[in-house]
Amino acid sequence: MRTGVTREAFFMFLFVLYTLAPSFPPEVCASAFAEEAAALLKWKAGFANQNGSLLISWNITPTKAKNSSSPCTWAGVSCNIGGSVNRLNLTNSKVSSTLYDFPFSSLPNLEYVDLSMNELFGSIPPQVGNLSKLIYLDFSANMLSEEIPPEIGLLKNLQVLHLNENHLSGPIPEELSHLVHLTELDLNTNNISGTIPSSLANLRNLTYLSLYENQFSGPIPPEIGNLSNLVTAFLSSNHLTGSIPHVLGNLNNIDEQAKELDWEKRVNIIKGVAQALSYMHHDCSPSIVHRDISSNNVLLDSEYEAHVSDFGTAKFLRRDSSNWTTPAGTLGYIAPEFAYTMRVTEKCDVYSFGVLTLEIIKGKHPGEFVAHLMSSTTGDIELKELLDQRLSHPTQEIEKILVFILKIAEACLHVNPESRPTMHMISSLLSVGATCGQQVDFAEEAASLLKWKANFANKNSSLFISWNISPTQAKNSSSLCTWAGVSCNIDGSVNRLNLTNSNVSTTLSDFPFSSLPNLEYVDLSMNELFGSIPPQIGNLSNLIYLDFSFNQLSQEIPPEIGLLRNLQVLHLSKNHLSGPIPEELSHLVYLTEVDVNTNNISGTIPSSLANLVNLT
Repeated sequence: MRTGVTREAFFMFLFVLYTLAPSFPPEVCASAFAEEAAALLKWKAGFANQNGSLLISWNITPTKAKNSSSPCTWAGVSCNIGGSVNRLNLTNSKVSSTLYDFPFSSLPNLEYVDLSMNELFGSIPPQVGNLSKLIYLDFSANMLSEEIPPEIGLLKNLQVLHLNENHLSGPIPEELSHLVHLTELDLNTNNISGTIPSSLANLRNLTYLSLYENQFSGPIPPEIGNLSNLVTAFLSSNHLTGSIPHVLGNLNNIDEQAKELDWEKRVNIIKGVAQALSYMHHDCSPSIVHRDISSNNVLLDSEYEAHVSDFGTAKFLRRDSSNWTTPAGTLGYIAPEFAYTMRVTEKCDVYSFGVLTLEIIKGKHPGEFVAHLMSSTTGDIELKELLDQRLSHPTQEIEKILVFILKIAEACLHVNPESRPTMHMISSLLSVGATCGQQVDFAEEAASLLKWKANFANKNSSLFISWNISPTQAKNSSSLCTWAGVSCNIDGSVNRLNLTNSNVSTTLSDFPFSSLPNLEYVDLSMNELFGSIPPQIGNLSNLIYLDFSFNQLSQEIPPEIGLLRNLQVLHLSKNHLSGPIPEELSHLVYLTEVDVNTNNISGTIPSSLANLVNLT
C-alpha cells in the first residue's frame, strides 16, 4: 500500500513536470524566432530601397545570430514578452515592393501592421488571412490594386482596417461582414464597385465608415442605419441612387451635437488640454507624462471645459533614469519614435496633443492627414481641408485663430521629437494667440521663430536663452522684442533680425519667411547655414538689407529673390552657391550693394544688371 502510494505520487510528479515544462525546447523557440527574422529579411530583399536608412538595422550580425530576440531591435519592429514579432510599423518608410513575399505565414503573433504611405503595388494576397491575431491593419496611401481578397474575413480579431487611397477594384467581399469586432473601416479613394453590402450591418461595433470616392452604385442599404455605434459615415462621390434611408436619421443627433460644439468651444478645449499638459510636464515634480492623450481621455463638463482623464498609463519622468517603458497609448495618437525607442518623454504627449488638436478641428481623427502635415508646410494646406464640414464656416477672426492653431499642431507633429515645442510654450502661445486677431500676429511671429530655433544644433546656447515665452510674457506683445538679436517696429512686429556670428547651424528651410511680413533687416552672416536659399525668400517684400555671407549655402540663387523690390543691400559672399546669376536680380532697382564673391557661380554676367542704376 505504501509502495503504491509512492509510485502514484512519483507518476503524479512526472505529470506536473510535463505540464509545467515549455511546450517546445529552447532550440525550437530560437528556431521559430530565427524563422521570423529570415522571413522579414526575405521580404526586405525585394524592396527597391532595401538599404534605406530606416532599414539599416534590419540585419543579423554574427553576435545577434545566437540571440533569438534580434528582430525586436529592428526599426519599426516590436515583440511580445515571448520575443515573437507582434507589431510592424513601417509607415512612410518609402517601401517600394509587393506583398507577395510578405511573411504572412511566418509571423503568427502579429497584432499590429501599419504599412501606410509607402509604394506598395500589386494585389493583397489571400495569405493575409493567416494573420489570425491581427487587431490593426493599415495599407492605406499605397498603389495596391485588384480586389480585396475574401480571406480578409478570416481576421476575426480585427478592429481597424484602413485600405483607403489605393487602386483597389471589384466589390466589397461579403466575408468582410465576419469581422464583428471592427470599429473602423476606411476604403475611400479606390475604384471599388458594386453595391454596398447590406451585410455590413453585422459590424455592430463600427464607429467609423468611409466609402467615399469609389464606384459604388445602387441604393444605400437601410440596414446600415442599424449600426447604433456609428459616429461617422462618408458615402459621397459614388454613383448611389435613391433617397437616404429614413433609418439613417439615427445619425442626425451626432450632427446636432457636433454643431453645438462650435468653433469657439473647440478652441477653448484645445487651450484647456494644453494648460493641463503644461502643468503636468512643467509644474509637477517629478514631471508626469500621460502617455495616452486622445479624444477618449478628454472629458467635458457642463460648461464645455476640458479635463484630462484616465491616468492609468501615466508615468513619472525621472531625470536620472533612461525612462524605458513598455508600449502604451491609443493607436493613431502614439508618437512614431516610441515604436522603436521605447523611451518615453514629454514630447510623446506633445505629438499626441498635435493629433488631438487636428481631430478637434476636423471633427474626426485626421488619419493619414497627420503624415501629410509632417511632410508638408502649413502653406501647402488649405484650412478648409481640416474644418469639420458639419459646422458653418468660421468668422474671419476665428479663421485666423484656427490657422495659428494649425501651425502649432504642425510643430507638435515634427518627425524629430527634439524639434517639437514644449507644452509650456504651446500653452503660453495659445493663451495669447487664440484670443483675438491682433494678438495672433505676435504669437505667430514668436511661434515661427521658436520653431526655427528648435532645429539649431546649438539651440540651448546662452545667446538664445532669451528666446522663450514665460506665462507673464505671454500677455505682453512686446516680449518678443526683447529676445537677443530681435528688434520690433512701433507696433511690436519683428522688423530686424541680427544673428551675425551666433554659431547658428541649421538650414533655411524652416526660416519663417511667411510669418515675419514686416522684416526689413536680416543679418545671418558668419554662421553655419547650409542647404539652399528657399524660394520663399521672395515673401519678405519689405526687406531692405539681407546678409547671408560667410556660411555654407549651396545650389543656385533662387529667381524669387527678384521679388524683394525694396532691397538695397544683398550680401551672399563666401558660400558655395552655384549656377548663373538669375535675370530676376535685375528687378531690384534700389540695390546699392551686391556681393556674391567667393562662390561657384557660373555663366555670363547678365547685361540686365545695367538696370541697377543705384549700384555703388
